[in-house]
Amino acid sequence: MHIRMSALSLTAFALIGCDGMSNKRSADAAEANDARMSVSTAAPQVVAVQLGRHSNQMGQTGPAQRITNEVSSFNVRDTVVLAVVTSNAASDARITVRLSFQDGSVVDSSSAMVGSISSGNSTGNAETVTPFHLARDKGFSVGNYTVHIWLNNELVETRQFTIAR
Repeated sequence: MHIRMSALSLTAFALIGCDGMSNKRSADAAEANDARMSVSTAAPQVVAVQLGRHSNQMGQTGPAQRITNEVSSFNVRDTVVLAVVTSNAASDARITVRLSFQDGSVVDSSSAMVGSISSGNSTGNAETVTPFHLARDKGFSVGNYTVHIWLNNELVETRQFTIAR
C-alpha cells in the first residue's frame, strides 16, 4: 500500500508539473502574440528626412530612393530631392510637403501616398522611402527655405536649406 501511495503521489506531482509547464508555454505564447500586435499596431512615424540633389536611383521606388549625398545648400537651378523615410505607415498614409521662402510665402506644396515598396529593418518594422522633387521652372530665388512635412495631416518635421548662386 505504501508503494502504491508513492506511485499515486508521483503521478499527481508529474501532472501538476506538466500543468505548470503548460501554463508557462501559454504565457510565453501570449507574450509573443502581444509583441507581434505591438509591432503591427505601432503608430506610423517619420524616421528620417533627407535632402540632396539626387537619390540613389532616380525612377526607382523604396530604399533605392534614399539620398546618396545629403546637402543643405543648393544652386538656383538645382532640383531639390527630399526623401521622407517612414516606419509603420500603411500604404494609404499621406505625406504632404510644403516649401516656403524666408519671408513665409509658400513656394510649392505637394502630397503623395506613402511608397508601396518596403524594406524590413532590424526591428522588423517596415520602412518606406517616399521621394519629392522640388524645382522651379525659372529657378529658385536666392535665400533660405523651409520644408514642412506632414504625415496624415499632422506636422511631424521641418527641414531648412539654402539656395545660393
